[in-house]
Amino acid sequence: MKKILVLTALFTVLYTVSAQTGFTQYERAQQEINRRGEVYFSFRLNDLAQLSTLTQRISISHIKGNTVFAYANQKEITDFNNFGLAYEVQVAPSELVTVKMTDSPQQVLTWNYYPTYPAYETLMQQFATDYPEICKLITISTLASGRKLLALRISDTVNNQENEPEFLYTSSIHGDEITGYILMLHLADYLLSGYGSDDRITNMVNNFDIVICPLANPDGTYKGGDNSVNGATRGNANNVDMNRNYADPRRGPHPDGNPWQPETVAFMNFAGLNSFTMAA
Repeated sequence: MKKILVLTALFTVLYTVSAQTGFTQYERAQQEINRRGEVYFSFRLNDLAQLSTLTQRISISHIKGNTVFAYANQKEITDFNNFGLAYEVQVAPSELVTVKMTDSPQQVLTWNYYPTYPAYETLMQQFATDYPEICKLITISTLASGRKLLALRISDTVNNQENEPEFLYTSSIHGDEITGYILMLHLADYLLSGYGSDDRITNMVNNFDIVICPLANPDGTYKGGDNSVNGATRGNANNVDMNRNYADPRRGPHPDGNPWQPETVAFMNFAGLNSFTMAA
């Protein structure tokens, strides 16, 4: 009888601790969502085949062994809780390191800084101003925040679309994945500054219509304000992962269950106005 009572007491304690731990993680998830609009978390899967189902409910970032790292907004974490999987809230990657910011467009091109949002707009305009014969600044759309989806068209006949291959570069549809953001700014600078002196670059600009959108999710990248990319989020202003927001051949026009976001509509319309041969 004593053994039964001891085992029962032990089970009750373990159950209570487990429940409290789960409740704590749930509360932490809610705090993060209230603060940032999304939560970054990890969980373990013994059967990775479950990922095919889970990836339809949450935004999976990466996997290490059997540990899955993912993002979720309020709706997604609620759906995930229904799977009964234990999870642990993690510090968002964009809050692990404080990066250097600059208001100077020229400093951005030294590799050591991220631009403030005003510096980004200034630099994009500066490209078009400095190289008007081969570069044109395009505003794809202006978002409710006032931030813009900007693109540079680089071509030897920049004001007239010729019958030549059109190539689209975009980056950082996930607002906190911004290595490509800087790389696209440097690519634009490389093409523009090398035109006329580098044969390979000159040949590319003369024979291709190149469009570069360095930042496809400015509201996510500058979630913490126009002066810093620290605290950037994966989702946009509505906390939607736009990489999952486009129509899917198998799952229909709204595979994520969300309406098309302003950015999604803007890029679909932009694609309709152009004849992109390839995109990256």
